[in-house]
Parts: sequence; C-alpha cells; structure tokens
Amino acid sequence: MINDNNTIEDIQGAIYCLQSDIHEDDPEFPVIAQFATLIERIEDKLARNRSPIRKNWFTEALNHARTAQQHFSDLDRDAAGESLRNCLDGITDGNKAHRRKTTFIVAPDGTTTEAQ
Repeated sequence: MINDNNTIEDIQGAIYCLQSDIHEDDPEFPVIAQFATLIERIEDKLARNRSPIRKNWFTEALNHARTAQQHFSDLDRDAAGESLRNCLDGITDGNKAHRRKTTFIVAPDGTTTEAQ
C-alpha cells in the first residue's frame, strides 16, 4: 500500500534505489520488495491517469519494470539494470508527454509571439 502522493519523483526515486541495490550482495532493503513497490506505484499511476498518451508511456514503463524483476530473479543483474533504465525513461518521457512544448519570443516592447 502506498502511503504518499505517489508522485513521478517517488517513482523515479524507487527506480534509482533499485538501480543501486540490484548490484549489491547485501542491500539495505530487500530487492524483491522494492520491485513490488515500484510495480505497485506504476500501476497506481496508471489507474489514476486519464491521458491516453501518458498511459501508453507508463504501460511501457510498467512492462520494463516487470522485465527487470524477471531478469533479477534470473540473476541477470545487468539486464535488470538495463530494463530499469528503460523504465525510468518511460516514466520521465511519459510525464513530459502531456505537456505542450511551446516557445515564445518576447519583443523589446514586451509583446510575445509563439515561435514557429
């Protein structure tokens, strides 16, 4: 159960911790539990999200998280790390995907125009 706001930063933090811990012989926190929490966080984010574009990105990130978990279970730590990097990219890109990228030019008189 998630006891915080489950922000993108919370999910990214979970990924960063896992990226470090999967290579440790004796991590501070159990890696399997960390994977379960990461997957739960992404599933929660998917359930509360209405944007189809973000849902696609987060679904891909969820698939990468599950793949990383399987690689870790198979003792392939390098592949798990690669899947976690892909998961992080999906979360980061998905968070940006719903925002319109607009550039404005400000004239000396203070008026603005949208750049083409």
